[in-house]
Amino acid sequence: MQQTLQTLLAVLAAIQIGDIIIATILYFIYGRRFEYLLVIIMWLGMLSFFSMDALLGHFASIYHIYFSFIFTVITALAFGEILSRLYGVTYSWILYFVFAILCYSVSLGFALLGYKDFEILAVIVSLGITIPVFVTTIKVFFRKKKLYFLDKFFLLVVFFWGVHLLDYPFLRQKEELLFSIVGFSLALFLTYFSSVLIPVILNRHIYGELTEKLTEDLDEKTHKLKLAQEQIIARENLANLGTLSAGIAHEIKNPINIILNSSKVLSEIVEGNNLNPENLREVVDMIERNALRADTTIKGILSQSYEGNSQLSHICPTELLRSAYDLVYSTHKNVSVKAVFNFSEIPDFYGYEGELLRCFINVYENAFKAIEEKAKKLEYPMLIETSTSFQGDFLEVEIKDNGIGVKESLKEQIFRPFFTTRDNGEGTGLGLSMVKDIVKFHNGEIMVDSQEGEFTKVNIRLYGKLKKEEK
Repeated sequence: MQQTLQTLLAVLAAIQIGDIIIATILYFIYGRRFEYLLVIIMWLGMLSFFSMDALLGHFASIYHIYFSFIFTVITALAFGEILSRLYGVTYSWILYFVFAILCYSVSLGFALLGYKDFEILAVIVSLGITIPVFVTTIKVFFRKKKLYFLDKFFLLVVFFWGVHLLDYPFLRQKEELLFSIVGFSLALFLTYFSSVLIPVILNRHIYGELTEKLTEDLDEKTHKLKLAQEQIIARENLANLGTLSAGIAHEIKNPINIILNSSKVLSEIVEGNNLNPENLREVVDMIERNALRADTTIKGILSQSYEGNSQLSHICPTELLRSAYDLVYSTHKNVSVKAVFNFSEIPDFYGYEGELLRCFINVYENAFKAIEEKAKKLEYPMLIETSTSFQGDFLEVEIKDNGIGVKESLKEQIFRPFFTTRDNGEGTGLGLSMVKDIVKFHNGEIMVDSQEGEFTKVNIRLYGKLKKEEK
């Protein structure tokens, strides 16, 4: 039996030394995590306790328990801190340390007064060590709502460690070695399960923390990226406004001049008492028509200026397409482009006017750029065709130009943010990317068909019965 006991002690020591080595390796792997430092301290305290008690238990006075149990106090405090970090319960190691010292002092006081019952004195010391562990374990059970089976099993092992420290004085080495074998066998059993469970649960805890931190970092970076994207889109819109401003003066000045001239004609008619109803009607119609033309131009510019402020409303897509074309055309009057509009009858259509206007402006801008690029190489009849149709609940818009086209190798990239075929400084590469986002915003889809040197055809399909909750 003596040989069996020695074997148990050797195996117990070997497992605990192995646990210390593994915890040390994991401590450095995880970037000196404090949790694994606590595990190292815990196993060092446990190993020291069993070693000292085994060495001093055969001889020396009863006071050797006050030496060997010091290591158990260190183990219990480390264990409690590990539980606190794993399960988020409050834990004051200072309070528990004071309690352990109090029990330690009471036991030592009895010993100095002549009380020599080893088991009772050791149990008093053990109470100062185990009660903090029991309290922390019970806190976890009652305060942690969601505990997995593995957590419950681990807490059960921790609880039995506390029980074992209480009954250990009765099972330690005596003349009847059977008690010692039972005691060290229980310690070996608990050590084995602790060796397996602690790294698993601790790694899960660390993984959870890292995942949470990565998620927070990702959310923060996504937020920053979104802000940066909004700023770039705002700059893109400002760039568009800058480009359009050259034609705005012309687009507004012409109708204003016509209105002024018409008002002079009207004044002459009134002063000359030549109040012919037909003449008056003709002049009034001219004033009204040009006033509406100027108003449409201003509305288009305002829609471009206020990002995301348009409301879901009943709109006329054909008017939007004409407004977008006119705004872009006003900045490209150096090219003689023939515009063809084939508009079918469109029933009620609901959408976001400002976003759709931006969408069409970007498509037309690309069409004019493609035509201008091709015109640098040869003279040819320049054409932009726009057609609409309504199928089911979807509006289909097709804008086709006979410009330079898109290379086959670039077709897959044209919707990528920041991708541009223009020279540096001439484009941000957000045009078609923005168009795609706006189309998706309307529960639609966009497709581009192109042949290099021949044409580009943009097909936009928009859901026409959009509701606010569907966007």
